[in-house]
Amino acid sequence: MKIIDFFNDRGNQCKEDRLGFGDNYMFVLDGATGIAANQIPDYLSDTVWFVETATQFLNDKLSTEPDKKTKDILIEFSKHMNDQFHALDIGDIDKFALPSAAFIMARKVGHQLEIVSIGDCTGVIEFHSGEYKVIHDNRVTELDNRVIDAMKRIKEQQNISLIETKPFVKDLLKENRLLKNKPNGYQVLDFSNIALESSIYEKYPYDEIKTICLFSDGVDSYFTDFKISDGPIGLLKDIEEQGIHRILDRLRIEEETDPYCDHYPRLKMKDDATLIWANGERD
Repeated sequence: MKIIDFFNDRGNQCKEDRLGFGDNYMFVLDGATGIAANQIPDYLSDTVWFVETATQFLNDKLSTEPDKKTKDILIEFSKHMNDQFHALDIGDIDKFALPSAAFIMARKVGHQLEIVSIGDCTGVIEFHSGEYKVIHDNRVTELDNRVIDAMKRIKEQQNISLIETKPFVKDLLKENRLLKNKPNGYQVLDFSNIALESSIYEKYPYDEIKTICLFSDGVDSYFTDFKISDGPIGLLKDIEEQGIHRILDRLRIEEETDPYCDHYPRLKMKDDATLIWANGERD
């Protein structure tokens, strides 16, 4: 697996996206704030602690044990995060109220490419045959869309901008957070044991892979809100024609033309945006 290019761009007050990669893997983490905020000292946010601790563990484990089963790595991940949290010695806080992260990984194991998606990050695979495969768990997106619908109703009722409606939907956002890793909810990386059968876990013959692109949901507006491309496959085609940094510039320019989210309804003006792009060749 050869990395072609990547970006990890801040869109929030502090950047809570991370990425990692090595000879045979790459991944993206998109941190999500927990119900209990700013409990961990010496970090800009609890979510920053979570994604930094997670990134260090995943890079170490994936680079030093390339043949270890993905299921076993995720079991060790949960134990590691719980141990690290306990070592902070910050008192009795419900870990369920602490941050989590969406996660997507592409990993070469033997002669196969493994894709693991936990949460709402997206992957696009281009095959040598010319076909494409989009990997995306839509459960979080559907919950977010319900919040946006509520914001639009409040906007009309109170004659305010969409971004000004955010305080009125805090309870709904909290309700959605409480659905993480629940049977009727959605999957994320957090302190609990991850059930791969409840997430997206797919394998493909490695020699069929031409390119792979993974990205956080902060990139989604490129094709969902602003319709710059025709879906995630169109995004990958734009990347191949223009390079990833022109894609990021186009996204940020469009976001800044609509700072109050009135023309293109969304949860925030802009979000952290992370993308990594690779081909199936060896270095």
